[in-house]
Amino acid sequence: MSTDSQITQDIVLSESGQPFKSIAAAKSAMKTKGLDPKTNHVIPMGDGFAIAPGAGLDSEDGRGDGPMLPARPNGSAERFFEVEFAKVSSPTDPVDVTLAVNGEVLVIRRGQRITLPERFLEAADHATYKRYTVRPDQARKEDMEVMTFPYTRFREATRAEYEAQKRSGDEATQKDLKARGLA
Repeated sequence: MSTDSQITQDIVLSESGQPFKSIAAAKSAMKTKGLDPKTNHVIPMGDGFAIAPGAGLDSEDGRGDGPMLPARPNGSAERFFEVEFAKVSSPTDPVDVTLAVNGEVLVIRRGQRITLPERFLEAADHATYKRYTVRPDQARKEDMEVMTFPYTRFREATRAEYEAQKRSGDEATQKDLKARGLA
């Protein structure tokens, strides 16, 4: 019956170490643990939900833009993580994941482990849409906010791993463009 949570890599999961079964259960655990909703938010994880650090609302303008990671201290090194984006689960899902940060665009193949800078994972966290339930004779009901590009984070990685994978991907892209007569 306890909603005590275990914290793994800054992500709060249920006492069993599994994602919470619902947004309500995650929010309840957040309240029980005394976690501030201004500095933590509920995120989709696997078949459920988890609590992650970061603001759920843009506190400067109150627009509610969704999860934002806390600012890194000036001068701190950028973090990199090995992740895998979920395979396509719907006919409307894009085949590849396209993420852009400050003019830098990455096209990422789903279903393969890759290394990415934290800033691109933040962009993926912001790529969400609202899922609704529509029933006859009832008002439309918002079920939840869903990640457009769900991913699994495996471990912290290094800049060297990211740069090596990016070089390899850039070379493959250039080769493909030349083969198609586009470069």
